[in-house]
Amino acid sequence: MQHRILLLETARKLAERHHFDGPALRESIPYLREFAGKKIVLKIGGSILDGYGLDGGGQIPALIGDVVFLKRLDIDVI
Repeated sequence: MQHRILLLETARKLAERHHFDGPALRESIPYLREFAGKKIVLKIGGSILDGYGLDGGGQIPALIGDVVFLKRLDIDVI
């Protein structure tokens, strides 16, 4: 029961952050369940690191926020 409540809270946060509507939100929940407790590899492309994120582009802080969010869901990001 506790895990289900966490998934619902997480889904609501995703909806607010990424402007999901009802169908997109419902579509994301199975993926949250499937990847919980697993490791995923995150490849960051050069355009993120080269000029956009480090000097005011805003992509690096958003990326870090998303990684922290996934870690809270017990999805280990490498």
